[in-house]
Amino acid sequence: MAAARKQTLRQRVWDSLENSDAVLFPRPCHGRIPNCPGSAAACQHLLQMPEIQVARVVKVHPSIGAAALRTALVMAGKTVLVPPYPGASYLYLLLHRDLCPNQRSLEWAGDKREYMKWARPLKLLEIPAVDVVIVATCVAAPNGVRLGKGKGYGEVEWGILTELGAAGASVPVYTLCHDLQLVGSEELPEELMESHDLPVDAIATPSGLVRCKRSAPKPSGVRWDLVGPDLEEDIGALRSPAALPW
Repeated sequence: MAAARKQTLRQRVWDSLENSDAVLFPRPCHGRIPNCPGSAAACQHLLQMPEIQVARVVKVHPSIGAAALRTALVMAGKTVLVPPYPGASYLYLLLHRDLCPNQRSLEWAGDKREYMKWARPLKLLEIPAVDVVIVATCVAAPNGVRLGKGKGYGEVEWGILTELGAAGASVPVYTLCHDLQLVGSEELPEELMESHDLPVDAIATPSGLVRCKRSAPKPSGVRWDLVGPDLEEDIGALRSPAALPW
């Protein structure tokens, strides 16, 4: 029942974005993390947060809509961790301005077509402590409940980071999305969350920033019972659990 309600909400938001012509390439946005106009404005709201400004290491999801944020963070001298293409044998690529070969690379550092040329793959034990996590969103509410595509990538990554000791409950988790992706807390109540679901502490949209009033705890550890063949294939670090460092 919860899964059906979540999917109904995703479908409604995807439809609303398409019907309002509030989404960019790739289209249709159904089944994807939407890439919407105004994402750069939403990024600016995140960049003004004190937690972001003092952060040294920020993990950012790889979707197109976060490209402006990734670029701004690299240009500000932050270390940015971003997942590679599905199927890679490592969990993150490390982006930093010192790795950029020239000024143009720096100015486009958050674009996947650019950073794949020079970003450094990280072994699991090389992953540094993360100060802020930015997760992808299809639907979000002011109570901190968010829905991704339903694949569980963000939750598994968070689980691995907590197993490594690189993240924990005190690490702020943020997201950015279009205003049409924001719904009321009564439509996306905490009761719909499962034990592995990762809530967010703030939501940035083009029109402003929402500090979430959440009570749901952040999970810890990897729920191996939820890791199927598709996740193992897409997140290479999961392919050999016996080889993981815990």
